Amino acid sequence: MFNKTLILCIVLQWANEGHVLLEHLTWNQLGYHAKPCGLLDVSGYYACLTDHLNRMVDEGFLMADHRRMVLTSPDPGELIDRFANYVPPQVDKWIELKKGL
Repeated sequence: MFNKTLILCIVLQWANEGHVLLEHLTWNQLGYHAKPCGLLDVSGYYACLTDHLNRMVDEGFLMADHRRMVLTSPDPGELIDRFANYVPPQVDKWIELKKGL
């Protein structure tokens, strides 16, 4: 199911396809693959989503290393460059392991 090619996940209609990005991010967190997720954030369309992801980090629902798996840029060329330079984080799957819960 997962090949070795770079996956660029650009969600055009959040209401219809937003689950694809979150599913991809979840697979990444669980270690099924180490490919980045990307959002082409034209005119700030995904600002609310990225703000929500940042709040999830602030509230302890998402690790900052996992948050950095979602790359965003308003420029397609820059986003492709960020994919080319992406280094997947090496972190535990579970927040509890880091917090000692």
